[in-house]
Amino acid sequence: AGARKRAAWEARMQRRARAEGKPDDHYTSAGLAPPTEAEVAGVRALPADELPAAWAKQYGRHCRERYVTGRCPWEFDKRGCGFLHPEDSREGRVEEHEGGSAEAEG
Repeated sequence: AGARKRAAWEARMQRRARAEGKPDDHYTSAGLAPPTEAEVAGVRALPADELPAAWAKQYGRHCRERYVTGRCPWEFDKRGCGFLHPEDSREGRVEEHEGGSAEAEG
């Protein structure tokens, strides 16, 4: 379900970019690179009120809770999570970053 939700979001963002005269990947490429373990540790050290904005700015397509706490709040939701998880990057679902460093398990 998460993959379906993500695919729908990507299609919607591509249509939006085209309508605005921007490259198709303008919205979908932002925040695509998965964080390294060191980067996740740095985010964990931030004050709670700064963490969401800092995460969204650099890793917006990745599930903050899954990386930072190790648990996704939508893990058991039948609709799934619309964000990328560490295992998504390792399994090659994020083709642009296959082989990237996404070993952060929480």
